[in-house]
Amino acid sequence: MKRPLHALWSVLLALALAVSPLTGTLHSAQASGANYDQQYELAIGLLRDLLNADNLREAAKLFRELGSQSLARYYAYYTDVVLSLLEDDAAAMIEGLDTLDLLEMNEAFTANLAERKLPGCADLRQYGQARQLELNQRYTEAKAIFASLSILDAIDRAIRLNPLAREEQRQAAEEAARQEAERKAAEEAARQEAERQAAEEAERKAIVEALWAETLRRIAPGDHLLFGRYEQDNDLSNGSEAIEWLVLNVVDDRALLLSRYGLDVQPYHNQYEKITWEHCSLRQWLNGDFLRRAFTAQEQAAILTTAVDNSEGDWDTYGENMTMDQIFLLSSAEAHIELGASQNDIWNVKSRMSPTAYAVKHGAYATDHAQTADGLASGRWWLRSPGRTETNAAVITGNGALTNYSILLDDVCVRPALWIDLTSGRF
Repeated sequence: MKRPLHALWSVLLALALAVSPLTGTLHSAQASGANYDQQYELAIGLLRDLLNADNLREAAKLFRELGSQSLARYYAYYTDVVLSLLEDDAAAMIEGLDTLDLLEMNEAFTANLAERKLPGCADLRQYGQARQLELNQRYTEAKAIFASLSILDAIDRAIRLNPLAREEQRQAAEEAARQEAERKAAEEAARQEAERQAAEEAERKAIVEALWAETLRRIAPGDHLLFGRYEQDNDLSNGSEAIEWLVLNVVDDRALLLSRYGLDVQPYHNQYEKITWEHCSLRQWLNGDFLRRAFTAQEQAAILTTAVDNSEGDWDTYGENMTMDQIFLLSSAEAHIELGASQNDIWNVKSRMSPTAYAVKHGAYATDHAQTADGLASGRWWLRSPGRTETNAAVITGNGALTNYSILLDDVCVRPALWIDLTSGRF
């Protein structure tokens, strides 16, 4: 009974798998220090020859050496299954079968092995990955891979990893909750900081507004302000100097300013013809070149555009249309109201003006016979009102009286006037 069975079994082995024994190859690989993947491949090769019990035992030993006791036990189980085929009752079933019967038996045996879901090399690699994840305490990922494999030991491991995976997920949830709490705390801290800064800014603005309100209450006619810059000491090497202004009037949050000194010299108009303030070259110069040279963009924004009344003068002459100007000259009426200027008062010190060194250098008239309240040489300065004729314009003389001169006179100072917005933040 035994010999025919062994003979038939040898034929079955050749027909079913046609795989030569690999035991010698395994020992060779172990001796040469083959890497982990190569050892797995060799072990799988041994397992393919399921009818060779020695190969199965070698495979179990190899897996044990590779540190996988569960796989070793798993393949030992299959070793026992194959060895059971060598019992006498199995031999009786095989005796008398012809070649076709042997092929059918091979197919049935192969199907039986397939039903037992013996893993292939890819499954073993995934198993190894899952084991590595398990060793790294990444239980949820390890469990997912184990559960996807058709290996009894892998399924067992997936079940055993359930508590660890749940704990890992619980810890991950706790960590996520902690991070969310920290995020919310950071957002709340940022919100509180923003509110604090906003409160500080509101308080700062309130203080500034209170101080500004107090400043507005303090600004009064007769005060002096520094605003803009223009060359005055005639020393070009040190740059331009701050312009000093006399506050003539304050209305609500607006102030009327007049330069304290004569800043430059210009004719009222650059050619001899009938002219009024609306069309004269001096108006164009003040709102063009002078405005750009004397004031920054921020300062220009603080200068109000003013509706300038040009309706009449002091010599029964009439002006023309009202103009809209940022920089202008006082009219004869304004000079009388603000400074007390009149045609016959040659002792009015209040309306006198001293030209700057720069203006004198460029031809400004100045006399020590009539001095300002500061004891400085006094000069002439233009008003915008028309004079006795249409080719004359009003002037304040060195002694402070109101008169009129030819529009072409080029030793008369320019004393600009303007309305400023005191709420602009520039003051």
